[in-house]
Amino acid sequence: MQTYVECIPCFARQSLAAARAFAPGDEARQISLMTDALGYLAHCDVRRSPPAIARDVYRMLREKTGVQDPYAEEKHRSTEQVLELIPELEASFDEAADPLEHGVRLAIAGNIIDFGAGDWAKTGDLRAVIAHALETKICMESFEYFRQRLSGAERILYLGDNCGEVVFDRLLIERLPRGKVTFAVRGSPIINDVTRREAVEAGIDACADIVENGSDAPGTILEDCAPGFRRRFEEADLIISKGQGNYETLNENRKEIFFLLKVKCPVVARTTGREEGTVLLYRKPASSGRKG
Repeated sequence: MQTYVECIPCFARQSLAAARAFAPGDEARQISLMTDALGYLAHCDVRRSPPAIARDVYRMLREKTGVQDPYAEEKHRSTEQVLELIPELEASFDEAADPLEHGVRLAIAGNIIDFGAGDWAKTGDLRAVIAHALETKICMESFEYFRQRLSGAERILYLGDNCGEVVFDRLLIERLPRGKVTFAVRGSPIINDVTRREAVEAGIDACADIVENGSDAPGTILEDCAPGFRRRFEEADLIISKGQGNYETLNENRKEIFFLLKVKCPVVARTTGREEGTVLLYRKPASSGRKG
């Protein structure tokens, strides 16, 4: 997906948040970093996807500050806080009429919660935030076809998104065919996206193989990924993709992909044909289009 004019204000907000993360407490430094980011955005190639542009901005900020992972503490904290609720979340499956459907709903609920912004900090109650997310109407019109495809899949590739919600991904993966799931993470730190370290913290290694995609983009830009990951992508007979960043980089891919996400902006609303704010399991059919 290319970048549109509506993406620019979002880039500006992300750049401000990044400047604060890379230079906490140093307003002069933050202004300098923000100025550099806005200068890049003023001349960026909008034919590229939003995650490609975000990748370049974060690379620039890392080079200027020498800080490699400004969100490390936040990522660890968000994962730990959800792990504390694992017994309750596991118990919720006992009351579910359809454990697989409940697992999908939990995974999507994880994407509704903005762990990067710390939604629960406003209420002081992560349980209440999760309960609200689960009560949100989720468009599941592709679920039965997803179940059908899952039953015959031998090589399932699950594309991870953010920390915190990775614990919800684990709960779904534990309901998928054992020994057939590969969980893909970013190759190096980028915002609060999940890397191998956080996936292991969340317990993903106990239910899936973990593979790094070799990229530092907040999405899955195949030409930016390692050959080994690209091979796994091509060989997968079922792909599950979490979050908007992965959608923005794969919505034109030729393979069939099941996206689990919340539609967070008007651009994605247009491309999915859903209203902004919709939460859904979205199936993109296979096509004869480009590979990546």
